[in-house]
Amino acid sequence: MKVLHVHTESGWGGGEKQLMQLIEELNSEGVQSTLFCQRHSELANRCADNSIPHVTSTSTSVFGFGYYKLFRLIRHTAPDIIHAHTSKAHTIVIILSLFIRTRPLIVTRRMNNPVKNNFLGKFKYTNKNIKKIICVSEAVQKTLSATVNAEKLVWIYGGIAIEKTRHQINRSFLSDRYPMLKGKKVAGFVGGLTDVKDPLLFIHTAKKLLSEKPDLMFVMIGDGELRLDVDELIKGYDLSSSFVFTGFLEEMIPAISCLDLLLITSKNEGIPNVILEAFACEVPVVSVNVGGITELIDHEQTGLLAERSALGLATCSQRLLEDNVLRKRLIDGASRKLGLFDYRIGIRKTAGLYRELLGKK
Repeated sequence: MKVLHVHTESGWGGGEKQLMQLIEELNSEGVQSTLFCQRHSELANRCADNSIPHVTSTSTSVFGFGYYKLFRLIRHTAPDIIHAHTSKAHTIVIILSLFIRTRPLIVTRRMNNPVKNNFLGKFKYTNKNIKKIICVSEAVQKTLSATVNAEKLVWIYGGIAIEKTRHQINRSFLSDRYPMLKGKKVAGFVGGLTDVKDPLLFIHTAKKLLSEKPDLMFVMIGDGELRLDVDELIKGYDLSSSFVFTGFLEEMIPAISCLDLLLITSKNEGIPNVILEAFACEVPVVSVNVGGITELIDHEQTGLLAERSALGLATCSQRLLEDNVLRKRLIDGASRKLGLFDYRIGIRKTAGLYRELLGKK
């Protein structure tokens, strides 16, 4: 069985990690994979480093993303299935399906946004060439079911390599690099500095917490287009001495393992990889209640859910920092929950879906 995966983003996050895991592990399921992705992207670089078959395009626009190159790749490799992993990739393969022999098209949907009520949105999600849409959470499936035929929707969790993640724990990683963190409690933000991740809410929360806990430190792991806005807000609040920026880190897991708590401030989420990584590192999580997060966090059992406000997040964070019994309960509960999100479970289900569509056992 041959599968062509199409991905259009340049960054590196949970979705890209899971796609790499999928491609690497599908080989053991008898599936040959080729990836079409953006040139010089982190995904392309990692494919090259790991000898994964891939073809790249230089364009970042939906209307210029190497249509002819992708068309030729499809003609040359004759994949049994084409699997789109991003919204732009979804658009591209739908347009190409108008001009090439129909193959089963699969789309992975990660975000919990409703389908846009316009021609393109409806065309993408009701098109007959889309055979299945993999929803990464029950929440995503529920949202899409308002627009898409339920028979097309299948709910498959992604996940992480649990033991591999645990082997990367290094509790002194951050303090070795940033001596000002030694002996301090540290709250962390992990992710892109983008609107959907809402790093500004993290800073507003930090201001609230520092009024009660002036020795608390805050680490922001990641980068993005809001970096200047983040810097300005921190300076405006006069909090520079309480913040550390690491930028993008290859050693993400060691950094996460140094935190005393992880704060999730996103406006929307599917199933955030970083929460699973925190679970594996025994780092408790305080999160806003959005998207599929409640499928990971059972309030008071595997983490704390707060209203989407600086006050709500700060109140839960302060409680967690001061209550060691609560902290242990959440860590123990998260460890038990984590078993449901072993990445191999989702990969086996995805391979099974491919076979189902092709009528193979």
